[in-house]
This record gives sequence, C-alpha cells and structure tokens, in this order.
Amino acid sequence: MDNVIMILTALLILSILVMGWVFFGLGEHIGTFILSHLFPTTYPQKGDKVDVYINGSWNRNATVTACCYDYIVILDAVRCPVDYRGRFYAIGVDANDNVLVYVDKRHKHLVKRAELIRKICSVPDDFATFNDEDEGRDPREIFKGIKDVLFLRGDEVPDVSGEE
Repeated sequence: MDNVIMILTALLILSILVMGWVFFGLGEHIGTFILSHLFPTTYPQKGDKVDVYINGSWNRNATVTACCYDYIVILDAVRCPVDYRGRFYAIGVDANDNVLVYVDKRHKHLVKRAELIRKICSVPDDFATFNDEDEGRDPREIFKGIKDVLFLRGDEVPDVSGEE
C-alpha cells in the first residue's frame, strides 16, 4: 500500500511539473537560469571581432561594423542576418537556408549546448548582444565599404551566403 501511495505522489508531482512547464512558462525560467549561471556572458558589440561559422564550418574572423535589429554588418559591406541573440553568440539564417553563427573564438564549443537548451526551454533573445544601435541610420553610413554606384543603381545590399 505504501508503494502505491509513493507512486501516486510521484505521478502527481510529475504532472504538476509538466503543467507548470507547458502552461506557466516554467521551462523558460529554467532555461534562462541555466544559460545565465552555467554559460559565459561576453555580449559581443559593434567593433568587436567575431568568428563567423556557416553551417558549422569556420568562414572568417571579422569585425562587426554595424548592428541593426535583424542583421549585423561585417567588414563595412556584408549584411549578416541575426535571428537569435544569446549571451555570447548570435545565430541567423540567410536566404539560402545557411545557418550563420557569430561567436568569439573562446566560446564556439558551447554554442551547440546553449542552442539545445534555448530550443527546449524557449529562452527569449538577450538583446544586450549586438544591440541595435544603428537601426534607422542611412544605409550609406552603415555600408561604408560599398561604392555609391550600387546605391544609385538601386541594388540590394548583399547578404552573406555559404557558397564560395
């Protein structure tokens, strides 16, 4: 009889935890706690050097020259999408469905673990990483490395692609 009571109590506690996870956002709080206490916090910004990985392969080390809400600019000319901002990295998906990861050299090995926790727990963006200080500025100021001829012709600002 004691075993049955223990099993029912365990099932009740488990069901309360599942309901809290699903209906009350308990997973988000747990995921945020894990990411903020067990992972580094570097908050890359405009002017910092980051490594760019495309589909898991290192592509280049570049300086971030501008930060907007949904993209960052590297090398004064290349627009790189940003879909999620973490505490030490950012991730974006370009038009060709290539996954781009922007992270400093020391923490690349932690990105997969942090992404797994983020996706399971639905952790929201951390907007202190690549904050959008250049939002609303004239594209000519943001993309200084692109010649004015492109802007006069009406061409789009190029995105990063995984093709070489």
